[in-house]
Amino acid sequence: MKDARIFVSIASYRDPECQYTIQDLFTKACNSDRIVVGVCFQQAPEDEDCFLINCERWASRIRTHFIPHTEAKGPCYARSIIEQQLFMGEEYFLQIDSHFRFVQDWDDVLLEQLSRCKSPKPVLTSHVGGYTLPKEYKPGGLDQAILSPAKGLSVLCGDTFGDQNKDDVFLRIKSRVARTNFHGTPPPSPFWTARFSFAKSTIISEVPYDPHLEYIFFGEEIAMSARLWTYGWDMFNLAVPACYHLISRAHRHWFREVQTSPAQVQAEAAGKHRICCLLGIAGPDDKYLPQLARPYGLGESRTLAQYENFAGVSFKEHTVQERARNGLLKPEELPPAWAEEVREQIMLEAQMKDPQSWAGKDNKQAMDSQFSRTSKAPGMQAQTQELHNARDAVAVQIRAMQAQLHAASNGDIPDAELGLSRAFVSLGRVETAGSCTRQASDAYKRALQLAQSAQSRADVELCESPLWRGRVTQAIGTALLGLGRHGEAKEAFRESLTLAAESLAGTPQGEGSSAEQLLNDVLEGVHGAHEQTDDRQGLRHYIKGISKAVQELRRKRTRMPSSLQTVSHSVPPTGGPTTLRAQVLERAVLCTIATGREDDMRIAQAIFTDFVEARESPGLLRLLGMLQSSGSFLDLEL
Repeated sequence: MKDARIFVSIASYRDPECQYTIQDLFTKACNSDRIVVGVCFQQAPEDEDCFLINCERWASRIRTHFIPHTEAKGPCYARSIIEQQLFMGEEYFLQIDSHFRFVQDWDDVLLEQLSRCKSPKPVLTSHVGGYTLPKEYKPGGLDQAILSPAKGLSVLCGDTFGDQNKDDVFLRIKSRVARTNFHGTPPPSPFWTARFSFAKSTIISEVPYDPHLEYIFFGEEIAMSARLWTYGWDMFNLAVPACYHLISRAHRHWFREVQTSPAQVQAEAAGKHRICCLLGIAGPDDKYLPQLARPYGLGESRTLAQYENFAGVSFKEHTVQERARNGLLKPEELPPAWAEEVREQIMLEAQMKDPQSWAGKDNKQAMDSQFSRTSKAPGMQAQTQELHNARDAVAVQIRAMQAQLHAASNGDIPDAELGLSRAFVSLGRVETAGSCTRQASDAYKRALQLAQSAQSRADVELCESPLWRGRVTQAIGTALLGLGRHGEAKEAFRESLTLAAESLAGTPQGEGSSAEQLLNDVLEGVHGAHEQTDDRQGLRHYIKGISKAVQELRRKRTRMPSSLQTVSHSVPPTGGPTTLRAQVLERAVLCTIATGREDDMRIAQAIFTDFVEARESPGLLRLLGMLQSSGSFLDLEL
């Protein structure tokens, strides 16, 4: 095993991350001499950014096959080429996507994990952990990958048959986080994923990729799952972290951009037909077709019916049993199903706001088809009755605050201006929601002028109050944020966070609602500013202030926490934050987990263990469930 060679198969479609993947493969390997990489590059002439990293030192162990991107036919076709033309008999075969990162000594990790699998023909397969890239990522410099801090291990599970568009009838496979570490021994998996697969290389001679599955994306994995199992291969999930995958397509192109002709669409239909044959599913004409012949059909070691029974699915009936949905685990070994559903919905909504994350870089055709109806009527939302009502309500508030300002004596003017500034911020948010950009900007400008005027008018007594100074700087930061002046807004929020913590420190135990309200408003601004700019690293500048504020809140507790309440696995806790403090703590958790650093995650975990609100607030309990579904805080009972 020590001298065994590992062939790494990578199908890359116009992906600038592939060069970093190759670099990481070699630099993180315990023994880089045993690594051989085979890449099928599908490139356009203008893709110079895919070849900016110098990988010359490993050139003798990198095999390549180039295809013009206009001739690309999807991942199955590219992976078949790699197996047929680039693989040269290495002992082990690793298949990955072109956007991956690895743990140190990943090669030893995988070989050791494979040796622990209780099967004569094991294959490790997993959706693995995730990594992200900064929003303004540009290839060519130092690696900017941000690895997920989540420690949970995932298992492959069955989801649903087909999708809402009825494009196919194939079972979708997803991953769920397990609440166990499996004691380091890979657990059996009912499914296989193309994202990551590691086995002895005899796997590709027995179960080679079908080159006729042109333009197939969904269907590839469930077809291979059935083929592998019937050929006697047993699938296993990883029991230790080994690598990380980038889900977003925003940084790269997607092969769908070149699938435009009727012939290409027909080729995909033919590929789907082949998978229907394989799985015994009725084709488009509602007829059952004969099985595919070797080597691209099913094996004879076990039957398709036996696989369906093992996995907990029925291809003909389109049913998914609990066994499949749980990835062969017991329900209590997984986070609540509702938490995963809520988290998936949040991720879907985020993707819809950032269409390139799923459509791929500059894929205008896919984005136009998705948004053609809504894009023809920009600003329609601004005409809804709900928006009119909100605008009218804020106008009443502004008029009342203006009257209060006109009647105020000199000493009361700063407070009145500060209140009016907040009212104009509310107006700015309403106009922003209605896509009325100019009106929103005018409102935020007025809010900023009023807050700055209040700051300049404050007397000595007000200036000595950290609560007052914190409220003013928070108001200034909120107005700046509305104007898109993010750098200045972040500086203002940093100052107001320090003042909020100082104000909390100066109030007795059990008191401090005004200081807590200030802290709540500041954390809302901090989270919003860094979310808008995708600046997770920038949040690190606030951790000291958040930690101090949480310590002060801990000092003001009047009730000590008991054990977490029992929460249903099928029904989420309903309702919002039960108290102002619960809202503050929820926002503190969101800010600290977003940095991705373990020390900051400990602050968030302490909130769930040290505060009674974490046991009682539906919002915090839902947040804990979603965090567990992403692989964090799995040791906390829910």
